[in-house]
Amino acid sequence: MTPERWQRIDQLYHDALKHKTAERLAFVREICGDDKSLRQEVESLLEVHDPQDTLLDLPAAELTEVREPEMCKALGIPDSTAWLAAGCNDAAIVEVADEAAVRAVGPDFRALGKINRMAIVTSRGDTETIVSRVFVPYLGIDEDPVTGSAHAALVLYWAGRLGRNEFTALQASKRSGLLHCRLDGDRVILAGHCRTVIVGNFQI
Repeated sequence: MTPERWQRIDQLYHDALKHKTAERLAFVREICGDDKSLRQEVESLLEVHDPQDTLLDLPAAELTEVREPEMCKALGIPDSTAWLAAGCNDAAIVEVADEAAVRAVGPDFRALGKINRMAIVTSRGDTETIVSRVFVPYLGIDEDPVTGSAHAALVLYWAGRLGRNEFTALQASKRSGLLHCRLDGDRVILAGHCRTVIVGNFQI
């Protein structure tokens, strides 16, 4: 996405916020006309802004630059800088060249399972702002479909690199999931569509 394109999206987003909530989508559709991609980008930001769509409100992770050569080897990618996220299931972020590289990752799960890391491979996205895959075999999860705690780290990581605090994130697992992300001070707000698959009670 070019800086000019983002400025256009950001301007329409803030113009839409000047309208009542019930009128915003109609305003965006009218202004965007036949530009479906532009409309979708603005609507994604509006979904994050609407508190009724909020799924998770998480503390933003503190990131520390480290090297994780064994993790990278187990992921089948070149050794490079990793970012360790405090308090996020031992998450470690590694950035690769592009979305194709993210999708091509084929971990050695036996080797990765011996490393106490939630391995996150990420890049800028082709259709969404960022893309990632998340592997946690040391906890019995080879690849997690959609991971809130991983994005508590990813949102902070990418906000500084993108120069903005709101964007979309595709987790490119087999099931896949699309998240609308916002960094709000020291909090990460995640929104999107989900389906309840289990309901239960805890007795403490």
